[in-house]
Amino acid sequence: MRIRKSICAVLVFCLMLGCIIVCPTTTYAATVKLNKTAIVLIPDSACKLKISGTKSKVTWKSSDKSIAKVNKSGVVTGVKKGSCKIVAIVDGKRYTCKVKVNTAMGAETTNVSITKNADKNIVVYYNAPEDIYWKCDDVGVATANWSGEWDGNKTKLVITPKGNGTTTFVISNDHNGDSVKIKVKVSCFDENKQTGGSTNATVTNNATTFGSVSGNVTYHYNKYKGYVADTNADVFLIPRDGSALYFEGSLAISSKSELADYKCYRASVDGSGNYSISHVATGSYYVVIVSHNSTSGAFFNAEDTDAFKRDIASSFLALLSQTTADYLANTISLYKYHMEAIEIYEGENTNAGYAFGYTYI
Repeated sequence: MRIRKSICAVLVFCLMLGCIIVCPTTTYAATVKLNKTAIVLIPDSACKLKISGTKSKVTWKSSDKSIAKVNKSGVVTGVKKGSCKIVAIVDGKRYTCKVKVNTAMGAETTNVSITKNADKNIVVYYNAPEDIYWKCDDVGVATANWSGEWDGNKTKLVITPKGNGTTTFVISNDHNGDSVKIKVKVSCFDENKQTGGSTNATVTNNATTFGSVSGNVTYHYNKYKGYVADTNADVFLIPRDGSALYFEGSLAISSKSELADYKCYRASVDGSGNYSISHVATGSYYVVIVSHNSTSGAFFNAEDTDAFKRDIASSFLALLSQTTADYLANTISLYKYHMEAIEIYEGENTNAGYAFGYTYI
């Protein structure tokens, strides 16, 4: 019996050892990804592509080197107007980024995903002196502001998430027809606590809660200094719910307390190009930025400047009384101005700035 017990023990041990040896260990390979799938460049601008999830050698190729070229480090440089593809080859697999080269305007990406409640900086390329601007089809999902800083022909569009959803930013310019569309997907908010979100319904002003708005306003001084502060530029907030239709006065000279009674606000840009308006009733507004240093060619080329100002006033009549619209048109007069829709949220700051181009005279 003792011998049989020993034999049985040995057999059991061998069986257990066999199980240990043959049981496979599951391993998961990292997902290989290309950091960008589409970019828009201008001649001589550059953007770096990266492959993640592998330590294997990466080979970079351009489908048309006359449009855009790429070096061994993945840096893509625009050459001339057109479209091509940049391909990264890793372990025999190909990863593709579509490249479009415009004449004057581009962006480092055309797709943005925001998964954290923090601003996202997008590099924008621009090599002309005229104004550049952005528009968003749903400011309840995201809004934006220009950084106000230039590095050669590059600046940054700072995108601020406001609510879960998808929206599109269109960056355009007054130089030519170049434009860039950037699709933005926001998924960083708790659905049960979300205060932003798609604004298919009208957001009404609520005077019991407040937020703030601030921004940077610049203009193109010359090719040597580039963009500088648009000191003393005027910034006006006009409610989109019609509250200001009953105000009869000037937005520029009336007291701020009187303006606040009609949910209107104003500020002046300081020597650093910044402005800030606090204690703004939450709701939907238009921000109107009137340059103090950049004049409008449309004014000086108009055959009848009085008629030109009447046309400006008429564009505000859905928001302001005739008297107030006339005052605002006189304030704008020969200067460039910019108008965009924004949302003011409780306890939050909204960014709204602008970069004016060269002054006409």
